[in-house]
Amino acid sequence: MKKYLCLLVFGVLLLGLAGCSPLKDVTKDTVYVHKNGKISQAIVEEFSQSYYDANELHTMADEEAEKYNQTNGDNCVKVKSFEMKENVISLFMEYKAAKDYQDFNATTFYAGTVEAAYDQGFEFENMINTDTNETISPEDVLALGNENIVIFVENENVIVNQNIKYISSNLVLENEKVVSVKTDEGIHYIIY
Repeated sequence: MKKYLCLLVFGVLLLGLAGCSPLKDVTKDTVYVHKNGKISQAIVEEFSQSYYDANELHTMADEEAEKYNQTNGDNCVKVKSFEMKENVISLFMEYKAAKDYQDFNATTFYAGTVEAAYDQGFEFENMINTDTNETISPEDVLALGNENIVIFVENENVIVNQNIKYISSNLVLENEKVVSVKTDEGIHYIIY
């Protein structure tokens, strides 16, 4: 009896954890950067035009992911789920790594260390300390060499897996792990 009770409790815990996705209730395009480097994305769009077909959009997303994977390797891009509620479509994607997200979406997106980002040519202007709200110099940013950084250009919310320490001035800190875009202009930086 004790064995079955333990299995039941374990099953309930797993179900609870499955429902705790950071992207579960988003209402805007959002990206989540996992600790292991995997990227999850929620694309949320209003779908009110009758000449669009939700099933066609889902099929198109599946086909594009399959085409990308044929060129770049199995499971680099996955369509995790697709749902439509009250004229809003939510498409949930998963990417094996930041490079897959960047290449699949034909955008700028980097997740790694500050030092590696600098080596790739990124500059760190107008960075703000999230605790003091003070601007820090590019030199001070470079001193954070091994800290994690996310760099992106799209107008989307970004969630990271640790508390955010610094952001570029074109972002808004929503909470300790979430930013939104204040202005679309320029490159967006998050250091955590």
